[in-house]
This record gives sequence, C-alpha cells and structure tokens, in this order.
Amino acid sequence: MPSGDKKTIDCNISECIIFRNFIEEEGKPIIDYNTNSINQAYLVSPSARLVDFSTNLYGIFTLDDGLIEIIGERLEYYHQYCEPTETVIVPLFNQDFQRIENRKFWYIKVGVLEELEVVYPGAKNSTQFVAECKICHTPMRWNFWHFSIRWLIRPDEEKDFWLNEIPSNQQKKYIKKIVTELRSVLTFNAKLELHNEFETIPDSEYLTTA
Repeated sequence: MPSGDKKTIDCNISECIIFRNFIEEEGKPIIDYNTNSINQAYLVSPSARLVDFSTNLYGIFTLDDGLIEIIGERLEYYHQYCEPTETVIVPLFNQDFQRIENRKFWYIKVGVLEELEVVYPGAKNSTQFVAECKICHTPMRWNFWHFSIRWLIRPDEEKDFWLNEIPSNQQKKYIKKIVTELRSVLTFNAKLELHNEFETIPDSEYLTTA
C-alpha cells in the first residue's frame, strides 16, 4: 500500500513485467486454437477501460497478491488513485477484501508495449495522429504497484494530449484505431507463465529511505 516512505516509480522498467488477471468462462477456452495464443477476450475485453488500462508491476507485488479483490463499504475509497505517500486505512480480510482463487493471469514485458505506436494516416473527415503507448505508475489506495497503460495522442499540427483526459464521446474515434493494434501486440507477446526473462526494480526506486 502507499505509505510515507514510498515515492513515484519513474525509473526505466522496460525489462520488468506487468500483469493482469482474468477468470476463465465456460465455453470460452483460454487458448484460441486458431492462433495458438491467448483468447483476445481475456486480453482486452469489450468492456475494458482501454484509455486507462489497469495492470500491476510484478516483483514485490506477486501473482498471489493479484488474487485480492476489494469489497465492502470502503470499495470506492480503496479504488481511488492517490499519492504514493498517502496514509491509508489498512484493509481487513473479508471486510474490505477477499481472495478470488480461480483468477488466472497474463503477463507481458513493459518494453514490448513501450515500443508500440499506432500511426493513423487520416482519411475523409478524420484527423491524422500518432498514439504512443505509455506505462504509467498510478498508485491506488489498496495497491501501490498499480500501473496504467495509457495513450499519448500526437495529432498532426495540434498540441499533444492524453487520451484519458478528454471527454468520453471524443475518445471513441481514437480507441477504434488503437484497440486493433493493442490486441495484436498482446496476442503475440502476452504469456500465461512467468519465467526468468525479466528484472525487478531495486528498493531505492520506490522507497525514500533506501
């Protein structure tokens, strides 16, 4: 959780792993046998908030921690972004959180996503733009290790802006272009098992006391 000795993680994490949970649905196999990769429905579902896509940085926060689900009367309180130094009410088991044992996870190396740029050349009645994938440290009250996949939009001859900071009715035209590219990258690079092909950050990159 956030605490007085924490700080924003802004070091190079390209060799680190981020991961996201999902639950297998009956009649929907995890592996799409047409592509021999993870079913896209588990990677980016139609209901996913693509403009601010939630993941976790693997290391101190492990897959076991990923089984946690926030519940109860303080759910909204814990599901808020916050400063890394915020003093947070310690959540209580079975009151504020529970464990979802049937969750599964996919993971991907940060550097793979950081290389992703969606280039849209423009067409009739639409604007040319480039969307850069950014992996941002976005601590939440229940999870200091929360990271968001976000998009920096660089329109042709206009000022850059973050996709999550414009009205939702204006986001759709960008999301339609981005989701296809993101799904493709996740399909070919996301894994179901962790091996040793990643790094973890040193204590000095997230603790002010290290």
